[in-house]
Amino acid sequence: MPIATKIYFSHSFHDEDKKVVDAVRDVFDEIRRTIPFDNVDTVVSTSEQLFNRLLGPMREVDIVVCIFTTRHRVAGTNGASFTAPPYVVSEAAAALTQGKRVLVFVEKGIPRQELGFIDAYNPQWQEIDRERCGTVTYHRELRRSVEESLKSLVRDRPPSFTFELYEAQIGIYPNGYILANQRLDVRVLSRESIRHSYQLYPEGDGSETFHTASELYDIGTSDPCPFPIKPFTAFASSNQAAKLVPIDKPNAGPVREYKIELGGPGNYHYEWLWGTPSGFKPERPREWYLLAISQRAVERVRIVFRIHRQLRRASEPKWTQVTAGRMDDGDPDDVVVKSLESEAEQFDSVRQNPFFSCHELTLNQIRRGYDLLLLF
Repeated sequence: MPIATKIYFSHSFHDEDKKVVDAVRDVFDEIRRTIPFDNVDTVVSTSEQLFNRLLGPMREVDIVVCIFTTRHRVAGTNGASFTAPPYVVSEAAAALTQGKRVLVFVEKGIPRQELGFIDAYNPQWQEIDRERCGTVTYHRELRRSVEESLKSLVRDRPPSFTFELYEAQIGIYPNGYILANQRLDVRVLSRESIRHSYQLYPEGDGSETFHTASELYDIGTSDPCPFPIKPFTAFASSNQAAKLVPIDKPNAGPVREYKIELGGPGNYHYEWLWGTPSGFKPERPREWYLLAISQRAVERVRIVFRIHRQLRRASEPKWTQVTAGRMDDGDPDDVVVKSLESEAEQFDSVRQNPFFSCHELTLNQIRRGYDLLLLF
């Protein structure tokens, strides 16, 4: 699911301006069906509240929509014109100085110079005709214009978090156990949490009940060494305030989900570790492990793929990139795996230690929309 863009609406709350404000907001409500976004609304505020309001909700948003309706009529050399709402002017200025992308709607009758340096920053600009607001024809015109502007702003939106280094250290054991330690350096631009998940696999006849996400985390914090026998989840971060939050769902099936709360914008390092019995079948001649990164912004990937030396494999491990969702059905008949063997590549290097053959790979350029598939 795409991450919703956060949009902050700034506008007048005067009753006489409702017609213009509603015309703009109705367009956004309709566009929401095709471009996902969340509203972060402005509120009626006093001047004492203004500073905190500008630096609070606006800090977390991606796009600021400012609706400038006519306020006070003034005389000028070129005839009468109108001033703009001062709070909206203040919010637009704050948005631009915070580096936000700003979409401006200016009611006909307000001269551009009335907005001062806001106009000089040249945000996306749309004139609004109060007399035509509320008509079907004008609604369609506004929608076409807004949709094009919004698409470009959403397309250029920086991600909420970017993994500067996504390092996955995966251990493969002779009993079918998989141990995965993900060591992550991340640059965060908002307070949005980071989601992670992995899948449990049934043991024996598959009749046992899976542990919940919370139970797995409890095992990881209480058992000094659960691997390579027990399923578990563990977490640590360079930020002492950071935490891993289990997401327990009724009828969750085999997938266990967690969210990482790091505390806001900044650069962080964290590690999340998980293990699962029966993660693969040792008797199968070829197995695979998927590193799902296609929906993430990743600058650099490092893989350390450790295969226990007592685990005999028919072929050396390889890696390749696959489009998102290609392995969603688990490839039960090995159709995809067989087709990918010929194009899969060797790892960069192999090191031996007393227990594992360590196959290492570093990628400095990642194809967007692709996951990494490790064949072993």
